Amino acid sequence: MQRLNNVLVIGITNRPDMLDPALLRPGRLEVKVEVGLPDSSGREQILRILIRTMASHGAVADDVRLDAVAEATKNFSGAELEGLINSATSFALERSMRAQAAAGGGGSTGGGGGGGEQQTGESEVRVQMQDFDRALREVLPALSTHTARLATMAPHGMRERGEVFAQLHTTASRMTRRLVRGAARAVWGAAAGPPGQVTAALLTGRGGVGKSAVAATLAAASGAPLVQVLGPEAVVGQEEREVVRAVREAFADVWKSPVAILILDDLERLIGFTEGSGEHHRSVLTALQTLLKQRPPDGHRLLVLGTTSLAANSLRALRLAGDAGAFQLALEVPPLDAEETRGVLEAHPAVAATEVDGVLRMLTVGAAGVPVKHLLMLLEMAHENSRQDAEDADDADAATVTLEHVAECLWHMRAAGLLPPA
Repeated sequence: MQRLNNVLVIGITNRPDMLDPALLRPGRLEVKVEVGLPDSSGREQILRILIRTMASHGAVADDVRLDAVAEATKNFSGAELEGLINSATSFALERSMRAQAAAGGGGSTGGGGGGGEQQTGESEVRVQMQDFDRALREVLPALSTHTARLATMAPHGMRERGEVFAQLHTTASRMTRRLVRGAARAVWGAAAGPPGQVTAALLTGRGGVGKSAVAATLAAASGAPLVQVLGPEAVVGQEEREVVRAVREAFADVWKSPVAILILDDLERLIGFTEGSGEHHRSVLTALQTLLKQRPPDGHRLLVLGTTSLAANSLRALRLAGDAGAFQLALEVPPLDAEETRGVLEAHPAVAATEVDGVLRMLTVGAAGVPVKHLLMLLEMAHENSRQDAEDADDADAATVTLEHVAECLWHMRAAGLLPPA
């Protein structure tokens, strides 16, 4: 064995969590340097380097503002910025070819044609700001907001409701605004930034009251550069250890962004909670409890929004809420009261104004209230029945929800326990 001096070994990995700890002992790969995602200034510098050759050949139009592109590419890595430029270039080439075809140019000219024909070459293709705008709609970073998932969580949007719900919405909105504005205003002397901060809020309530819709609406309106969702549909059919890995990866992803929101949807199904026996996946619950209390990297701020239909005593027993709970704050999403139910009925396009009072009496909205999701389901079922009746009668204009349509669907939903009994 002979020792080699003046040799520097550098290892590169995207999965440091999979490395054997023995490799990281002193005298081996003991120094760990994490290369994070570039900020706005760093992205602009990367863009200027990548586009430098094109600019020197006159292939970049004067209207291209790299500072605006850098601001619009939050959570882009250097490789993804290069892909964005390639996409913008392809759009510029496509636009140039369409313009030539419309002008009848047809490409390069071969020989002694007239001077009126255009000579086509690479130098005539110029990337404009509109090409970057199109590329930004096509190229998404690996760490991108789950826009489609958020849309499915709030398919009907969010409408104005009563005072109790307004107070809840105001409290939760302040948390999201504080998350984004606090990160933008913070000025710290240390290069590493302020200590990492995590805020965890739990949205509770009966099934169907709109907890997921509230979380999705708040996150979408927050302006946070990264919003991701982890729900039971992402881990369906997986073993317990795979669910733990999915939870760890979800937190690892949002920690990479300076400001992020993570929605843990339907927590009881995520941890495999069984009503009655109280059985659950202990390792998944432990992972959640640990990660919710773990501080993000310095300079990073994270808001975790959880949704659950579990009762307060179950949440305390699982140490998800309460004094020793992993979530610092619990906000109950209320069902619709009588006035809010009337508002939903009046706003529904298929419910005639003359039928609103009758439907409201049939629902018998009491102190328990009506879950908004179940009410909308009832109206959609009744509307579908009215459309079928109109088609059978060969009168498409008669597709209006009547009390008979509501009564039929209401019986089925009450039998399933989705709406309160008469």
